[in-house]
Amino acid sequence: MIVIFSYENASNERVANREALATQLPDAEIYIGGENTCQNFVNILKSCKGDELLLIEDDVRLCNHFSEELDGALFEYGNDVINFHYNFPFSTETKEYPVSKYAYNQCVYIPSRVVSRLIAPCEAFIKRYPYFVQKKDYSTQIKFGLIKSGEISFVAHEPKLVKHLGFASAIGNHPVVTRNFIDDL
Repeated sequence: MIVIFSYENASNERVANREALATQLPDAEIYIGGENTCQNFVNILKSCKGDELLLIEDDVRLCNHFSEELDGALFEYGNDVINFHYNFPFSTETKEYPVSKYAYNQCVYIPSRVVSRLIAPCEAFIKRYPYFVQKKDYSTQIKFGLIKSGEISFVAHEPKLVKHLGFASAIGNHPVVTRNFIDDL
């Protein structure tokens, strides 16, 4: 399942970009979320009904030949959670990064074996940490869910398959720089 995530009060540039993404990914579903982003994420997980999830936010540009690049990445790492836009240092030898550093979800793949395992820990997170629900920061929720759901492998895909655009952040003051975007190399 491919989901393009956006907010009900999205800016005009985000709306235009979400429509462009939907044109590029005709099989994608658009999910328009409200203020409770953490609950939105749980709703998206539940809508997968055990299927895999490619979650794409409305403020990215896909690389040229995205589908082909995605297929290659899934062939190589399809049993892992794959982040296609990760801007923090990780081990260049193993292409792994610690769970405690997991953040930013402009484009993340979650395999089917993980999707259903995330729901209960994420719902518990909503009840336990209302601050993050108010902050609209579901990257922390994913981190919490993945830690609680057991041994799950992460991959920070290099080079990046999406470029974070310079739109105003919906969850706070976050950098918009994309290092190693495949189309810029």
